Amino acid sequence: MKHRLLIIDDNKPFREQVCEFLVCCDYDVIAASDGNEGLELAHSASPDLIVCDVMMPGMDGFTLLERLRASSSTASLPLIFVTARAQRSDTRLGMSLGADDYLTKPFTMDELLRSIETRLARREQHDSSALKLAGKHLRMAARLNHELRTPLSGLVGVSDLLRLAGPEESADPQFCAKWMEILDGSIDRLRHTIDMLLLYAEIEAGSWLPEKEVGAVALDLIVAEVVQDLVRQCGREADLELTVHRGCTMIIPEAYAKLIVRELVGNALKFSCPGNRISVAVRPGDSGSAFTFEVLDSGIGMNQEEVQRVAPFQQFREVERAQQGLGLGLYLSRFLVEAYSGRMSLTPLVPSGTGVRVDWPAPK
Repeated sequence: MKHRLLIIDDNKPFREQVCEFLVCCDYDVIAASDGNEGLELAHSASPDLIVCDVMMPGMDGFTLLERLRASSSTASLPLIFVTARAQRSDTRLGMSLGADDYLTKPFTMDELLRSIETRLARREQHDSSALKLAGKHLRMAARLNHELRTPLSGLVGVSDLLRLAGPEESADPQFCAKWMEILDGSIDRLRHTIDMLLLYAEIEAGSWLPEKEVGAVALDLIVAEVVQDLVRQCGREADLELTVHRGCTMIIPEAYAKLIVRELVGNALKFSCPGNRISVAVRPGDSGSAFTFEVLDSGIGMNQEEVQRVAPFQQFREVERAQQGLGLGLYLSRFLVEAYSGRMSLTPLVPSGTGVRVDWPAPK
């Protein structure tokens, strides 16, 4: 079966030249003239690799790559940047965002072909290795390798660039703002991963106990804050349908409340494509519940068997989905909800998607 390549470049003669050459090399080739069109094709046409220009009108290559890495369906998709910009800072930026190679124009078609073949071979090797992984501890090692190294690479990239930046770049507000955003995102992801692992380790060791003296936290405010931040990071503000009734509180440490919201809404974003609606609601409960927190998405969803098998470091159809994360989110969320007297349920939705509902008891 032929590999499918997606070529994204606003320079029509160059784009056509590359497409013609790669077709002659027995690849299935599709093309886009800008970043927005390229992002749509990346999700709808399932390419095996992307060759992308950096400087394009509208969405540039760097922004496109950030969007791809933020989506579970395209997070591991190989991408090769091709550009006339040869500054070292640009190369570092591309690599820190997750680019697989960076070719500076002019380059030969043979150089491009070698880069494509190398990246495709590497991905096939990775997929083959992933298929052989079995058992909880091997899955845990694979998750940790990715989840710790990815934000760490971002931190290293920022450090190198700041060290190499000249006086003009260092004083440029746009330059500083871009790198501060990458720095903050990497730090936040690393901190969250560590918090999840430490909590899981306490639970596994039997040393975790719910806090006895816990005040009420405003879940409505936490949901509004956490959800808006998550959709902004993914560039999916338009996909969100948020309904929050004021005055909904829960008896749980604030850090745990934020973890539950972040994981449940984060899963909905990871497992659905841009343009798919995500509904998040906090509303008064029924049947003895003080309130209900609900997240609905129309993404790839979970079947009933998978819902019953939620466990630590468990991800379903992981090779085909290539999603990010440790596989701890649902397990820890359910554990914390039940530890503080709540109830969490997961429901496969028709025709696709998953519904997650947390019911919190009325105070006695």
